[in-house]
Amino acid sequence: AVTPKRLGDVASVFNGKTPSTNEQRSGGHPVLKIRDVTDDGKFSGTFNSFVDIEFAKRFSDKWIRTGDTLILNAAHNSDYVGSKAYLAETAVSGALPTGEWLVVRPIATKANKRFVHHWLMSKDVRRQIKDRVKGIHLYPRDVAELPIWFPSITDQDRIASMLDIADGICRKRAAMLDEAGLYLRSVYMHLFGDPVSNSKGLPEVAIAELATVTTGNTPPREVAAYFGDHIEWIKSDNINTPSHFLTKATEGLSEAGLRVGRSVPAGSTLITCIAGSPSCIGNAALADRQVSFNQQINALTPKHGIEPEFIYATTLFSKERIQAGSTNGMKGMVSKGTLQEIPFILPPPDQREKFAAIFRKVMNMTTRLNSVARESNMLYGSLAQHAFQVVNTGS
Repeated sequence: AVTPKRLGDVASVFNGKTPSTNEQRSGGHPVLKIRDVTDDGKFSGTFNSFVDIEFAKRFSDKWIRTGDTLILNAAHNSDYVGSKAYLAETAVSGALPTGEWLVVRPIATKANKRFVHHWLMSKDVRRQIKDRVKGIHLYPRDVAELPIWFPSITDQDRIASMLDIADGICRKRAAMLDEAGLYLRSVYMHLFGDPVSNSKGLPEVAIAELATVTTGNTPPREVAAYFGDHIEWIKSDNINTPSHFLTKATEGLSEAGLRVGRSVPAGSTLITCIAGSPSCIGNAALADRQVSFNQQINALTPKHGIEPEFIYATTLFSKERIQAGSTNGMKGMVSKGTLQEIPFILPPPDQREKFAAIFRKVMNMTTRLNSVARESNMLYGSLAQHAFQVVNTGS
């Protein structure tokens, strides 16, 4: 029979330690910060903070061990707490985790580390963790109270191995998508050079000579009839994503709303030009359908003879030029007038057409990869749900 336990009975659960500004160094013992781990649970490969070894030794019991599961335990927004998690690899072993990491360290004689990690990442347990967030914090004592059902070590090993394989497939698909993105950038730089420094000395023209610039707007909210499902109404969160294409909008306009709103055709590049953070200024995505959009966004609709793929990629890789036109201090804003005057490189037509053809091939490939990746993620989720349902019920 499967016996329920507290997580704290089979694992140590504790917070890391955040050094003060005065205690941080440019070299020494590495400290793992939240930003050192990507949102999909990968080590970035670089530590950005260090402390003296004497300081680190005072907290040696907190040093990361391979197989620890680290969970984000504090943020400015409660929705973000618990959203990032990481299974510690050899590359971070021995580093000091900051206090924003909650560490779950299974006791080797009582639990399989990978089994515990997959259990913590399962849909039901992640929901339980979110339910334990208090304000903007997740406390070790609350996580330690999570009920966990343990099969035999043999069954733990079997389940962990099965889920490792499924998770490995998911990560390989994600890595292939990353490689496709790097390839696209590599092709662009090979053909045209760096568009910010114009390293190949290509001719430059103002954006207004390459594309029509349109600023979005918001129909009056008090007129409910303006909103509906006739056309998507794009916001910045549909642009500020890893995807090259606009994601699906959650809100739309009616036919009446479209008449007072603004829209652009497929092939237009949409750019975030007003944002709460300067780093979001210049984020771009390509429209593969007609869309409307709000006033935080400017759209570039290519003029005759200018390839949409070239405009999008040049916008994507010229983000620094766009950000240089930003005003409004701690936030950020690039006006339509300023955007129109920003210079873009203009390579010969045959080179642009060559890049556009490659871009389309890469996008077709990534569409297929995305479909396979979704299926892989669904498979992992299904396997995990089934495995832990069996464990929890003992059936």
